[in-house]
Amino acid sequence: MNQNSDQVRLASIRENLEKFKSKLEKDPQVSAIWEIREHFRKNWAPVSENPVEMYRASIRSDISRAFWVDENYQPREMMSEFFKLQPDITAQAFRELYNEELDLLQRMDRFVFYCDQLLGFYKAKYRGLSDNNHYHDYRIISLYLSLKYPEKYVPYRFGWLVAVCETFQAHPIPGVEDPERYFKIARAVSGIMKKDEQFVSVYKKTLKKSGVNHPNPFETLYPSAEFCAYCSGESMP
Repeated sequence: MNQNSDQVRLASIRENLEKFKSKLEKDPQVSAIWEIREHFRKNWAPVSENPVEMYRASIRSDISRAFWVDENYQPREMMSEFFKLQPDITAQAFRELYNEELDLLQRMDRFVFYCDQLLGFYKAKYRGLSDNNHYHDYRIISLYLSLKYPEKYVPYRFGWLVAVCETFQAHPIPGVEDPERYFKIARAVSGIMKKDEQFVSVYKKTLKKSGVNHPNPFETLYPSAEFCAYCSGESMP
């Protein structure tokens, strides 16, 4: 372990945390993840008489749909079709994804495999369909994980991971997808954030101004996730 590198990394995190704090004071808005998590908490059920309705009620927002809507990116719509066509297999895919006894990346990749199979069923039913994508990548899968286990996972983008590693001088800079590393960074950053009493106070005030009522937001990694996205030059939807 290089102590100088650790000190540089810590100094960079604290410097950017001050900037993020100032940003929140000037523009007190938080991510739609808080609203989506509340919908998920109230509506998600492993077994449901109407799985399509359950899924859509769980993964929804009146603030932003950017987590699941983009140009040529419609994972929520495709997953709704999977629940409609093969509810048992689709539910099993989520059960395995949420099984914390299994390896994380194996679970994520297994979920993609399930979606590949479900896309095959979908295309067999709707022959001649030109769409050949179920849109379920680490981006949307990380959202599913962060909604179920907000204390362990955060929404992920490869660009955010690269930018955060560059900003914090965390080498090596990744050349391929690595959501597990991003989750670890978010957890480490969260530990630093919670020790900054002024930041904790500012963030809690920002939540209240945004209409979010949460007894202890720092039990989740959402504040850290917003900060990491901010350090990449973007904002979490």
